[in-house]
Amino acid sequence: MLTRRATRARDLREAALSLPLLGPLLGDLVKLILRLLPLDERLRARELSRGWRFFLEDASFWTHVDLSKSCGVNPRFLSDSRLALALLRAACVRAKGGLQSLDNSGVAVAWPVARQEVPSVLQWAEALSVADKANLRDLVAPTSRSLYAGQVTALCRALPLCRVRCGVRCDAVEALPLLRREPPHALLTIGGLRVSNNEDGDQAFLDLASALSVCMGMEKLHFFDVPLTTRAVLDALVDAAISAGIKDMDFEECGLSQTALPALTRLMQSPGFERLSVWNDDATLFVGPAAPAFCEALRNCKSLKTLPLSRIDLWYDMAVATQLFAALEGLPALQTLGLHENEGLHDTSHKQAAGECLARLIARSSSLRDLDFTNNFIGLAGQAPIFEVLRGSHSLAVLSISQELTLEFARNVVLPAARANTSLRWLDGWNPQDDDPHLDELLLPAMEEVMDILEARRRADEEAA
Repeated sequence: MLTRRATRARDLREAALSLPLLGPLLGDLVKLILRLLPLDERLRARELSRGWRFFLEDASFWTHVDLSKSCGVNPRFLSDSRLALALLRAACVRAKGGLQSLDNSGVAVAWPVARQEVPSVLQWAEALSVADKANLRDLVAPTSRSLYAGQVTALCRALPLCRVRCGVRCDAVEALPLLRREPPHALLTIGGLRVSNNEDGDQAFLDLASALSVCMGMEKLHFFDVPLTTRAVLDALVDAAISAGIKDMDFEECGLSQTALPALTRLMQSPGFERLSVWNDDATLFVGPAAPAFCEALRNCKSLKTLPLSRIDLWYDMAVATQLFAALEGLPALQTLGLHENEGLHDTSHKQAAGECLARLIARSSSLRDLDFTNNFIGLAGQAPIFEVLRGSHSLAVLSISQELTLEFARNVVLPAARANTSLRWLDGWNPQDDDPHLDELLLPAMEEVMDILEARRRADEEAA
């Protein structure tokens, strides 16, 4: 004779298989469908049907939590870390101590607002039940914020049986035990490493290069505010990054000069390289005998997607700049080009030449989506060829200029280009040419129409999606 509880379970199963929402589907097929649902939809499904609720009482539905960028969860949960944490906690409760894997890489972790910080992945891990800590085998931390070296060590100690993947920020010496996977980091994989504030000289970087060369699984390497002016040190770091399969390198305020070009050339030649970023604090980079070789390597880098080159004195040698842009024109994967704060254009002819370089790139590139040349001061002479070619552009979606405009230029050049163009969705950074407060009011009608055109396109995109 069945107990009352067993009878109830039998009735729920029979009800699940007979509900109109399920039709004749077999229970195993229903389970498969429910497992394919994103986490938020699976939680909601429990409220839609008694039969579904019965199936979803099974802890196996909640042992693998996917909050990656491609997980299918409503974006509002991923963009708000508090909502993502609520989803995660709900899944953990239903896993009943059997949580096995968590991919949290798609969650956007914002900086604390109003002094109320969302618990970090470390705090969440430390608060897990003993059973969850024992069963958890794979953890991917959010990629939107890296952990400090001490936090990584604490996380690995809290989850000694778990494979942990996260981004790390530290100095060169702190990175060594992590890269070498010394205890308790035996199961650690560093997705991205940000190295800054080195006070131990060149030897620390040579040690870092040695440890990095045998480190697998890393994709991003970022150097911030550290002097990389010794060629032997930079060569060792770049060669180690190539050996490790790094696809994304960032040099921010590292003082790179023309002696760095051979190393950057080897980066461009490494298989599958996707992103190079240089913020050079006004130190000239593309000069000297190594510049043509870099341009040739760039021309052949078919995997490059993103190239921000900020404050590198780009226009110092216009002949080299022309070679650089010619190399970019045929790249099939290039989507984003940043040329922020590259000054040095003083006369009208140079400003026009710079604008023509950018215009040819827009016209000839079939992949470029985002172009940022804010604070290059190319003037109206440089902007004119850009907006002229923009009329027929079919790829560029974002244009950031931060240049001076006149009333006639806004009416006669910018507005007609926006009307004729079909791809542009964002135009940022226009300013009046002088300090006349009334000029902004005169410019406003023409630029307002431009913004209205772009807003209408964005809304149409949203409706189509």
